[in-house]
Amino acid sequence: EILHDTFADRSASSESCIEAINTIIGSDSFISLEQMVALLALLSDPTDAVRLSSLSAARVAFVTRCYHKVLDTDNKVEILNKTNSEERSAVEKALGSASFDFTPNNPTGFYKLDLGEPSQREIVLRLIEIKNEMGDREYQLEEFYGNEKRAGGRREDSTDCADLERVWRNSKLTGSRFTYKDGWKVPYSGILEVDFVQISKPLDADVKSYYAKCESRMFDDFLKFVEKCKGEENKLIS
Repeated sequence: EILHDTFADRSASSESCIEAINTIIGSDSFISLEQMVALLALLSDPTDAVRLSSLSAARVAFVTRCYHKVLDTDNKVEILNKTNSEERSAVEKALGSASFDFTPNNPTGFYKLDLGEPSQREIVLRLIEIKNEMGDREYQLEEFYGNEKRAGGRREDSTDCADLERVWRNSKLTGSRFTYKDGWKVPYSGILEVDFVQISKPLDADVKSYYAKCESRMFDDFLKFVEKCKGEENKLIS
């Protein structure tokens, strides 16, 4: 509401709009595509050429600040189409190429991000949120593969070696090896490198149980086959 009132104020300068943007839109803020389009329209009144020109910097600041906060991630590129060519170039330069390589719906990939750049630091925050959302699935996999009675035995995981982290892998912070831990406070400087892997959503409990039973049954059949072979071998020897 405060942002709406500031943008709607015909006497508001570009500087006051940018101040409101930086104050109100924090690291934990999100905005819908419809809200963003409506707010941007208040800064883009074509009937007032003087105001339209004077608020160009505010439009660039608003789009840059909100680009990674749009809930409708599939269509957020539409926001760029609401700016003119010069403003779009300024937004793309401010966001950096990494912003356009990052897709929240499919974030798997290698990232090298400058934490001193607000837009790139924002990507790190989004990656952490995605990792946290997959916490249940990580726990399921650790429980399943960490079971000593599992067919094939227990697999090593991140508790044995940090390099075996399932989601946040091979990370470095300004050239030094970095192991992600829950509650990590993202710094405002440094270069973060990480291989990020999106794991599938948690299996339904019945499906998980079914797969476990199938795997166990296959291993039991293999053991029976081995015992049968040993029996045949003993008969030949005797």
